Amino acid sequence: MLQFCLTPKVRSLFAYADDMLSLPEAGDAFLGNWYVDIVHIMPYDSLLLMSEKTLLSFVLLNIRQDHSEMLANGFFNGLEHLLQEEKFAERSIQLLMQGLELMNITAAVDKRRIASLTNIGLLYSEEVKQSGGLDNCNILDVMKRINRFPHPSLNHQSPIKATKTLLRNSDTRLH
Repeated sequence: MLQFCLTPKVRSLFAYADDMLSLPEAGDAFLGNWYVDIVHIMPYDSLLLMSEKTLLSFVLLNIRQDHSEMLANGFFNGLEHLLQEEKFAERSIQLLMQGLELMNITAAVDKRRIASLTNIGLLYSEEVKQSGGLDNCNILDVMKRINRFPHPSLNHQSPIKATKTLLRNSDTRLH
């Protein structure tokens, strides 16, 4: 099972009351639970989704309140598209998508992950702003660049490298 760990901004936008949320728990999805925040990516408010295990991230542009029903579908399609664009093998993509059959919504509570999410959100906003807005850049290229920035909480690995390391370490045929 996977939990979407929503910041207060996302819970407010989607009108999730506290009694609608599950209790936070460890997810058994391959990349763990996913933290979700709203970031301003010129000129839109967008959803930023980040894996708790590897900090792999992507954005869903131009998010609105009526998109709450499409969160799971947008997540699934966005993650699969990112992995394909990053040239992950089909077998690896299937492994990374394991545990996504059941999804719950909870509040984001891990302060360390929230800090990482905030910092990654600032990177997205700044990268697009430096390019002069979305009309002047390819958001997929921005996602790829950000997923290659090293992070202190990953022993200075990038999210893409941490994801590949996780895959390699879980492949018993390589041991």
